[in-house]
Parts: sequence; structure tokens; C-alpha cells
Amino acid sequence: MNVLVATTKGQGKRSNDFCYANEGELVGFSLECDGERIDGGCGCRRSVVGFDSLKATTTFEVVDSPLTEQEFCALHWNSLCKCGWDSIGLKRESSDAQAKCLLALAGRFAVGSVLERRGRSIRARR
Repeated sequence: MNVLVATTKGQGKRSNDFCYANEGELVGFSLECDGERIDGGCGCRRSVVGFDSLKATTTFEVVDSPLTEQEFCALHWNSLCKCGWDSIGLKRESSDAQAKCLLALAGRFAVGSVLERRGRSIRARR
């Protein structure tokens, strides 16, 4: 199953690249600042966040994982719980739906593809 993981591959192609997440950790989407531009100082509209470190990266890679969908959904839920989303009412079903969207996204790209986020667009880094 294809999943998205943090990578330092492709870093430096943009002057505002960063990778604070742990190499190889699963990644997903986080909140965005109101009014933030894609290349704004925060970086929230051009990055994804590691499930474990809760730190961001502007480059991520598609890898083939032995995880099952159920295991991936559980890891996604655990990450959101680390952030406290469960304590403010987020339901497991919503987390699972988000996790399945991440898997569908990863499935659109070939294993080994290094990706970047530009607002709502996810594309291969060239």
C-alpha cells in the first residue's frame, strides 16, 4: 500500500524548503493560518506534518508500506490524539475518513515519487 513519508530528498529546490519531520515518518495535513500565502513565512500551506514528531516538511515521498489500511487509520488517529483533537470532539470516524484520503492521494503517484504541496495542489517535485 502506498503511503506518504517525510523526506529530505528534493530539499533546496525552493529557497523556502524545510524538513523538521523525521526522515521516513508518515505524514498528513495540518491546520492552516488564516490569510497565509503559499510561500508565506509560516509554511503551513506548503508543508505536511509527521505523525510522530508533529513537525513539518515541504518534501514528502511515496513509499510502499506493509501497513494495512486499518493499521494506517489507527496511526493517523493516534497522531491526532497526540495533538489533543480527541479531547475537543474529533471523532474516530472523521479521522479514518481523513486517513483514507491520504491513502488515496498516495495511490495516485508512483512509489519513489518526491512530492510537494502548493496550497491545495499536491504534485511531483521536479
